[in-house]
Amino acid sequence: MTDDIATIAAVYRSHEHSPNLSDADARIMDAVCTRLQERGYTIRRYTETRFCETPITEKVILNMCRTHGSIEKLCRLESEGCLVVNSGHAIRKCTKRMLWEISVAKGIDTPATCIVGSKSGQLPFGGQFRPCWLKLPDDSVTDKNDIIYAGTPEEYHKALSLYRSRAIGEILVCEHLAGDLLKFYAVAGGSFLYTLYPRQSGYSKFGYEENNTAEEYYPYDTGRLEEICGIMGRETGITVFGGDCIITPDGRINIIDLNDWPSFSPCAEEASEAIASAVAEKIENRELHAER
Repeated sequence: MTDDIATIAAVYRSHEHSPNLSDADARIMDAVCTRLQERGYTIRRYTETRFCETPITEKVILNMCRTHGSIEKLCRLESEGCLVVNSGHAIRKCTKRMLWEISVAKGIDTPATCIVGSKSGQLPFGGQFRPCWLKLPDDSVTDKNDIIYAGTPEEYHKALSLYRSRAIGEILVCEHLAGDLLKFYAVAGGSFLYTLYPRQSGYSKFGYEENNTAEEYYPYDTGRLEEICGIMGRETGITVFGGDCIITPDGRINIIDLNDWPSFSPCAEEASEAIASAVAEKIENRELHAER
């Protein structure tokens, strides 16, 4: 191990981008850092604010960044030759809009979706309203009202009015599907995949799950979910990620959300080892490439 990559910068997620999960987000980063220290690496820890304000000399950067300033800096450091996990460019691709576009392009099942203006007076889906979710197309969720469920046309127009009051112009609207809500946590390359039903586990970030019916535990193809995770990893370049899907009665896996480096709360111990292994492998591959 060369000196220039023996020290890793670990950047913790800002509190504003970790609503109700600050402790859990810190725990998974702490656990990964411990696993890397056991492998002989030195860790220097940064908050997102200090990361943005401080000259960074480390050549390997492990991060849970979400602020625009920190992501911009990650992209710049990567262009200067640093190894960055997750890549700033990949984080930028983990949006609701990009998830929809990738799903459509790659033949992955996803709910009927459209982009509407918050000033629009028209109902979505050609005016044939059906229950739906309204979401920010290009920003991560920091507030419960960033995502709103509308079960009636009246609730839909009320939600648009709320977005307008926040000066939000575009909204992504996706159909609400009946089926089992399933969360997944993954590390690119197929080294780790963990799933759970959040209602059964009691896990919740904002209580959105209450709009879903009780689980029926519809059978689905786990191999297909692994394949979908592989596609998402390749298309975005993300290494550490998670998401949500709806398993419909016919067993189709409908992807509804993709998150760069979630908290891994239900599986932090197992996930931390997989993440540390993935980071160590990237470092080793960088060293081998440099020697040639």
